[in-house]
Amino acid sequence: MPDLLMEGISKTYPNGVKALVDVNFEAKNGEIHGLLGENGAGKTTLMNVLYGTITKDAGTIYLNGKRVEIGSPSDALKLGVGMVHQHFMLIPAFTVAENVAAMESSAKDVTKKLDLNKVKEKIRSISQISGLEVDPDALVENLAVGQQQRVDIIKLLYRGANLLLLDEPTSVLNPLEIHHFFDVLRRFKQENKTVIFITHKLEEILEVCDRVTVLRKGRVVGTLDTKGVSIRELAVMMIGAGSEALLEYSAPSRQPEESSAALRVDNVVVLDWRGVKKVDGVSFEIHSGEIFGIAGVEGNGQAELVRAIAGIDLISEGRLYLDGKELKNSRKIVIKSGVGYIPDDRLKWGLCGNFSVAENMILGVDVESRFNTRFYLNYRPIKKMARELIARFKIVTPNENVPVKSLSGGNQQKVITAREISKEPRIIIAHEPTHGLDISATRYIHNLLLELRNQGKAVLLVSSDTDEILKLSDRIAVMSRGKIVGISRREEVNMERLGLMMGGVRATAE
Repeated sequence: MPDLLMEGISKTYPNGVKALVDVNFEAKNGEIHGLLGENGAGKTTLMNVLYGTITKDAGTIYLNGKRVEIGSPSDALKLGVGMVHQHFMLIPAFTVAENVAAMESSAKDVTKKLDLNKVKEKIRSISQISGLEVDPDALVENLAVGQQQRVDIIKLLYRGANLLLLDEPTSVLNPLEIHHFFDVLRRFKQENKTVIFITHKLEEILEVCDRVTVLRKGRVVGTLDTKGVSIRELAVMMIGAGSEALLEYSAPSRQPEESSAALRVDNVVVLDWRGVKKVDGVSFEIHSGEIFGIAGVEGNGQAELVRAIAGIDLISEGRLYLDGKELKNSRKIVIKSGVGYIPDDRLKWGLCGNFSVAENMILGVDVESRFNTRFYLNYRPIKKMARELIARFKIVTPNENVPVKSLSGGNQQKVITAREISKEPRIIIAHEPTHGLDISATRYIHNLLLELRNQGKAVLLVSSDTDEILKLSDRIAVMSRGKIVGISRREEVNMERLGLMMGGVRATAE
């Protein structure tokens, strides 16, 4: 019997969505096992069943030959099963050691005080053995995203986890961090730990996994050894026939309209809550009919810049101009001025999870008379518009009345995109628009951005995915440490030069 065996696992949500249908899954000690599938295929649901955060409707789980019942993450951790989610379970104001200690304390008698020095010592030992270097005294809020991920993994190793469930772990990492992260996974393998690597990125499966199980629409398509398997074969298993066209494409670059800038950013400075400059004197302009890409390793000021342009974060110095007129740094004014915004964190900035799909479709325009009678929302036109957008943007949902949080990540992203595009924006800001999305959803979003560009809209694309930037952008700027280190036309930039600029090497700007 394999070291992990899940037999006949099924899960149907109250809205009628069948997330898992009679799924069989197995993994061996000392292997890295890929779990591949599109958004909504059931990957995360299956692992959440194993981790105890979701209750299965049917099926059995065996660990090391023994049948087990896992009703909570606490049960899972006692059995050596740990999970790192896409959204890290950390307390930003605590140090690394305090975060680890908080998890340990929650598993023990709360009246028992942990020796923080011993916690730090053990963290250093785990860091050295695993290759997950991190300072136990560092505040989590000051760590880069990749380092925060290390803390979340260390928390599980501290508790003795030897079966690690990693949900889209590379989606927050830059190429160099991914290379190091794969080395860490190989160390786990040498220590006879089992890693289940949840992803939709085909090339990563082939690079680091021993075997892969493919899910499609809640069912297992098959399990294969990765040796000798091609990306195209995996794509066909994951998506079906015709998937080849989604793998290789690059949009032709386009010369923007010869007109004044649609958006001009003039010497903008943005401070964080401590008064530290996150955006340091950034200037650029975007023309109609152009995709202007901003690349950079996450945490170099892109998020603060985007939120400032969208009217969320305050601008300390500098100005914004829309079609030559100053654009006030106000969310309400930005929306009215015709600036659409697709945020990087859809649940934090883009959606109200408990609201229905229809209610989320009108965020930002909910005060308009067609939707609002001053005393209450007029749901008839709201639902009518939502149904039209669901059909137009091919959003997979039982209906417009279900909570938006019940949709897959790709369909949540489509809700935001549909809402922002339906406002007929003059400019669209797309910040990490395909973060965590599968091949089909990614290509869909890319096509929408290109369509907007070809309609003469100005598109600001901000992404840590260098491949995405190179495929879509007409001009590319790179941010490092809050500054623009260079602006070039796409044909003047290759992956190597882009990587150097992302590391802070200044290029000659146009």
